[in-house]
Amino acid sequence: MLAEAMLNNIPAIVTSTGGSPEMIANAGIVLELPAECHEPPYNRLPQGDLLQPLVDAIIKLYDDEPYYQKMVARAKAVGQRLHSMERNTDRLLETLQPLLQQQAGDLDVQATLSALHQHEIDLPKLEDNKPEQVRVGKTGHKTDA
Repeated sequence: MLAEAMLNNIPAIVTSTGGSPEMIANAGIVLELPAECHEPPYNRLPQGDLLQPLVDAIIKLYDDEPYYQKMVARAKAVGQRLHSMERNTDRLLETLQPLLQQQAGDLDVQATLSALHQHEIDLPKLEDNKPEQVRVGKTGHKTDA
């Protein structure tokens, strides 16, 4: 869903665990939840006052038009750079290439697919490549006071 969101110019709001921060790069907001939210049975939510930074981040995204447009541009750029059909096709071909090389015959799969799949994407360079981060309460990191 994160890839689809970015490909549709929608900034994502994710937690700092798992692969989500890597998927969105700087195209969204990363929430650092308290450590107890990441412990079995995974049914704890931060107290209301600890959720205020999340609420503030959502309000900023909604109310601050220049900030929102910056995040939309990032979502579009990261979506195309990391999750486009062309990029995913290239990844698949890279993965399958060793297997394809073991096959008999003279079919050049790369050339065939490249001829069928022609997208020229020119992505803007992003100056700030860090995601927006929102800390919700104590996260268990050394940087918490």
